[in-house]
Amino acid sequence: MKKKLLAGLATGLFLFGMVGITHAVMIGQANNDQNVKEKVKPPTDDDAKFKRDLVFSNDLIRVYSRPPHISTVMGKTLESFSGFDIEYDFEHADRGKYLSSQYLAQILFPLARKHSGRLLSREDTVTVYYYKNGETHHWDSVDYYFPVQDWNGKTAKYAEIKHHYLGEAAEKQQNKSDSSYLGECAVKGPFCDLPGGKYLNAIYRNDTRTLDAMDSKYALRTDSLLVHIANQYMYDYDRKTYTGYFLNTAAECFESGARTKTFSMTTDVVNYKTLSGLDAGSVGGDRVASTYTVNAEFYPLLLKIGSHLGGNIEEVIAQNLNLKGMNMALKGAKQLQIKYSCKSNEVKQFEKNLISLTDRFLKKKNYSR
Repeated sequence: MKKKLLAGLATGLFLFGMVGITHAVMIGQANNDQNVKEKVKPPTDDDAKFKRDLVFSNDLIRVYSRPPHISTVMGKTLESFSGFDIEYDFEHADRGKYLSSQYLAQILFPLARKHSGRLLSREDTVTVYYYKNGETHHWDSVDYYFPVQDWNGKTAKYAEIKHHYLGEAAEKQQNKSDSSYLGECAVKGPFCDLPGGKYLNAIYRNDTRTLDAMDSKYALRTDSLLVHIANQYMYDYDRKTYTGYFLNTAAECFESGARTKTFSMTTDVVNYKTLSGLDAGSVGGDRVASTYTVNAEFYPLLLKIGSHLGGNIEEVIAQNLNLKGMNMALKGAKQLQIKYSCKSNEVKQFEKNLISLTDRFLKKKNYSR
């Protein structure tokens, strides 16, 4: 992969929005007490077994205010707004059909202003936990913010997703779908249940035939998923991953002889002149750098494929080029580092083969970044 492609892709921006609505149901004022129905049993979840206050209800949804977060600052107990639960009777897959971003804004923004006790700014988020009626664990949760407001902050025209987190059941369903996207494991074993599990399991088993066949289908032309997985894997070794959990590497996984390497580059300087030939300034000359820390056995490979753009560039490539197979394998590699102990026999064998297989590919293709 050429550096120019990587550098260009590194600037890609990702915008996450709600699924397009096929129809919307207009409602009245969200904080109209007349809309609140009585005797509706609120849901509970796995980390909070308590009743919630019903603050809004109509034919589509029931909205509950979550109990406030409690914190202590300088000996004083403080309460802060903690968001809402939304319960509905339709299927999770139909949520985008009934709950558009505009529809949610009409409900959530007035409720959030009322229950937080203050005016929300553009930077404020409202966290919502979603349940289907009868479920005791939330399906997923979303942090919304409301970017379109008038000057007094009273009107939000739509709700935009800032963060989206799957609940336990939703994650299991997603992983089941993701793990089979590249096909079923030829031999059942470690990592088959992860996204891209067939590819990760083939690394574990040192199955070059399966890897070569999958690379020809899912990798970039003349490329291999091995290079992208290895770069991300090494970069993530001592980092907080996208799930929000810290990898248990600093004390447990780094061995004697672990090494740190920083890759950097300085962008080209472009000078501008006016039509009359006068100096109009310049751009560029910026230093871009990423630092890796790896165990000694990874270091020779790191010198070959490490990048000033770090390991996160691999997901950027996969998403910008719509390489779902590559994206699944990268996602699975991240989950592998979280769910499996770095001292386990499975991970040790996976890492050993990842290094040797990637080296095999680099020598075979005379590959360079």
